[in-house]
Formats: sequence, C-alpha cells, structure tokens
Amino acid sequence: MQISVKDTVSTPSSDTIQKDTIVREYYLGKIIPVDSTGKSFPDTITSSDGSMAKAYTAYSRATGDLKNEASLNTDFAFGLLSFSLFMFALLSLTGRKHVVNIISSLSIKRPFVLRPQVGIGVFSWIPLFVNLSSILNASLFVVAAAVKMDLFGPLPGFESVKIVSFVIAGLAVAIMLRHLACLTIGTVSGHKAAFREYVTVITATWFISGFLFFCATFLILFTQIGNPEIPVLAALSVFALLYFYRIIRLLIIFIRQSVTILYFILYLCALEVLPVLILLKIAGVF
Repeated sequence: MQISVKDTVSTPSSDTIQKDTIVREYYLGKIIPVDSTGKSFPDTITSSDGSMAKAYTAYSRATGDLKNEASLNTDFAFGLLSFSLFMFALLSLTGRKHVVNIISSLSIKRPFVLRPQVGIGVFSWIPLFVNLSSILNASLFVVAAAVKMDLFGPLPGFESVKIVSFVIAGLAVAIMLRHLACLTIGTVSGHKAAFREYVTVITATWFISGFLFFCATFLILFTQIGNPEIPVLAALSVFALLYFYRIIRLLIIFIRQSVTILYFILYLCALEVLPVLILLKIAGVF
C-alpha cells in the first residue's frame, strides 16, 4: 500500500522580541557590590533569567586582622627624640670645645684638662645638657627596647609617658647621687682631682651611650626594620664595653694620682658593683 507524504513547508512567523531587561542600580560595598538596600548581593547580574546568579552569589569574605593599638606612644617618643636632637645641635654649635674636652677624658695618653671657667659636673649648663640628653635617650631606649622585645606588655597612650617618666626620674637621681658621692669622697679623701676626672669619664661614657641609644631608638620605633633585636643588642653591647672601659680608666686614674688601691676596691664595690647587682635583682636575673 503506497502512502504519499506531503512536503513540509515552513510557515513564516514574526520574530520574537526579547523582553527588556530590568536595569538596577548597584552600590559598591567593601569587597563586593550589593543591591540597592545595601544588604545582600543582587539576584541577577547580567541575564534576565538569573542564569548567572549562581556564579556570583556563592562568595566568602576573608576575615581581616584587627589593627591592634600601638604598643608605645610614638608621639611622645618622637617629642623626646626631637628635644634630644635639639640638645645635640645646641651642644655642637655652642659647647663643642667643652664636649670634646669631656670625651677626651676617655683617652689614656692625653692628659685631662679641667676648664675652670666653665666648671664641670651637673650644675653648669653644658654638662647639664650632656647629662640630660644621656638620661632622656637611655630611659626612652630602655622602655622602647623592653616593649619591642616583649619584656613588657604594650604601653599605649599615657602608660608610655608614665613609665618613661619614672625611668627618667630614677636614672637622673642615680647619676646625681653618683656625681655627688664622687665629689664628696674626693674632698674627704684628699684626692679631689682624681675623682673629678673620673666624674668626667662617667659623663663621657653616658654621653656616647646616649647618642647610640638615640640612634637605636629611632631605628626600632620609626623604621621598618625586620629584627629590632639587632640595634638593641648592638647598643647594649657597646654600653657594656664602655662600662668595663670606665672601670679600667678609673684604675689608671688612681694609679697616676697615687691613690691607694683600697679606695679603688671600696668605690668599685659601693658605687659600681652594688648598683648593678641591685638592678639585676630587680630585673629577676637571679
């Protein structure tokens, strides 16, 4: 049986017109855009049927690290360093000869010369600035190094001002008492020149150490140095070397001035070894 099949003819029809896509306004969020209410990611992105929504709605935000409060009051530290720099500049301009005379007391070969017109000690203005700069820089260095090396907890805000002020006061009293003790012992023992020379040696070692502490404090507080322990240990090492050299210089002064060795032993035990042992005990070393 034969069946005839008619040819299929395509019937022309009008073109389909796509509906207009709804245009939305989006707001830029912290990480991704959100919808007009500012609460969630939009349901549709570029397609009217939402086919692209899955590619953008499955997102996750990385949790950021909270910015901790500054461990040290850098504004206060900057003020102290600026004032120290001002004193260094003033000493280099107006008191250079006297500062050189103080530092030259460390020399073994060069004889010590006392300048009577300016005086020596902590009461004339040039030695006052020399000692003050040493005290400020040493105190700030001790606190900043302790905080950076996690020996202390954070000292934000006024805590830094309070602790640094206590250290400044304690160090100032210690240096003042040492100077007065040296001058008193020299007057009573009749070896005034020897002890006055040693006072100058103490001033010189503290001034050099203070300048090193100034540089180290600036590095650990205001530069992006990776290992702050390096400048801290370097400054402490130089300070220890200067301290031992000061003891040797005292022995040389006593030998040249024909001072009995008994005074050296008594002074060494009372004003050099004992304070160090007390500080180590307070720090909990033993």
